[in-house]
Amino acid sequence: MADPRTTTDDEWVSVGAYPDVESAQAVSGRLFVEGVQNRLVAREPGGPLFGVLGEWSILVPPESVEAAERILAEPAPTDAELTALALESPPPDDFDPSADPPGEQQPRDEPGR
Repeated sequence: MADPRTTTDDEWVSVGAYPDVESAQAVSGRLFVEGVQNRLVAREPGGPLFGVLGEWSILVPPESVEAAERILAEPAPTDAELTALALESPPPDDFDPSADPPGEQQPRDEPGR
């Protein structure tokens, strides 16, 4: 019996379905960064409404299914992990934490004081 996730599109296999294109693109990008070739396709026969709305699937070659599923099963990073990653690199040299936000003026000393 054939795998129900398999498509007629070169026998690629669906590893996930997402309700919007942005979510699907994020997952597709993650797989790409991890070296897993993938395709993003609309699940509706006529395509999603306006190219955005509708369910989207991510397809991978049969030989990449296990790698894709392993990557997608990894838990999302915690807030603490994200904070640690953000603070790993020092801010740019031109960053001045004491500087005022753009658009705010400091009172100036009046001449003769």
